Amino acid sequence: MADKNKKPAVKEKKIARPSLFKRMSKIKIGGKKTKWALFVVFAILVLMLVVPMFFEKERVTLNTDTGPTAQNVKQILPQAAKARKKEAPGVAFTQTVINLLDHELNRSFGGWRPNNLIIGGVIPLDNVTNYQYGVLDMVRRVMIEFRDHLSRPGGGASELDPNVSKALNLLNIDATSFWFPSADAEYAKAVEELRIYNSRLKNKKAVFFTRSDNLNSMLNAIRAALSAAGRDLTMTQFSDGKQVTMFDTDDIYYHSRGVALACRDIMEAIAVEFEEDINTSNAMGLTQWLISTLNNIDEEGTPWMVVDGEADDVFLANSRRNLATWILMSHAVLVTLMDNLSK
Repeated sequence: MADKNKKPAVKEKKIARPSLFKRMSKIKIGGKKTKWALFVVFAILVLMLVVPMFFEKERVTLNTDTGPTAQNVKQILPQAAKARKKEAPGVAFTQTVINLLDHELNRSFGGWRPNNLIIGGVIPLDNVTNYQYGVLDMVRRVMIEFRDHLSRPGGGASELDPNVSKALNLLNIDATSFWFPSADAEYAKAVEELRIYNSRLKNKKAVFFTRSDNLNSMLNAIRAALSAAGRDLTMTQFSDGKQVTMFDTDDIYYHSRGVALACRDIMEAIAVEFEEDINTSNAMGLTQWLISTLNNIDEEGTPWMVVDGEADDVFLANSRRNLATWILMSHAVLVTLMDNLSK
């Protein structure tokens, strides 16, 4: 028999809980100053993660439609070489150097950064600054060989080509010089000097010697640049004994990236200009492998944040050493290429 005193069960009423957004919006943070401070911190975090994505540079290659990849590099170089045969020796190489400089001066977001007093050294906007340092480092190295060997009137004469020589002098201006002289203005003048030289080449009023000894000198300059970049990426302290900190990591990373990608473009031009010497030594396959290896750096893109995780770290990558893998591999291929060419 049922218990008459037992109260009927009351159905529990479910209370709708406010959404996370509504609950957080009711939290009192404090005064206007506190809110503005939090907004500034949030904005800086967004800049650190998002802004670098917009600074990936569209480069100008010998093939204007596509850059080289592991799949199409074997097709691009012969096509470019065939197109350049109609032009005077040296035009492809000179135009590549012009493209590298012109891009950083005029087509990179914000223009030339190292001497920009507002954003040049601001974290995280200094990534482009350090990338441009790397490109300039590579260009300066090859320009020395360009002036001293490839463009000398008569090949071994004591005089130097006036336009190439002046261009190198202008490029040696301190990259951070803001005024009297302005670095970007001087580098723009260097580009104009190279354009004049290129025009003289087309009119057969200048020379560019594609001899095997000149090729060796140029490859030596590139080897030294890749070696230095690989060393920087793997070092734990600077030459003065100062430890490499998390604030140095991304500077080194982007500088080395600039060196490597400028090297890739220059190697494309070298493959065109010195095609005969490279083919004679059956070394075009190694040249294509070198360019493709360097191009893997571009294909991988840049990390959202450059970090220096330990070798056994599960969560943090080691951005510097990942890049060093490609650069040191490229260096090894280049050494093999130079050995083949010397036989």
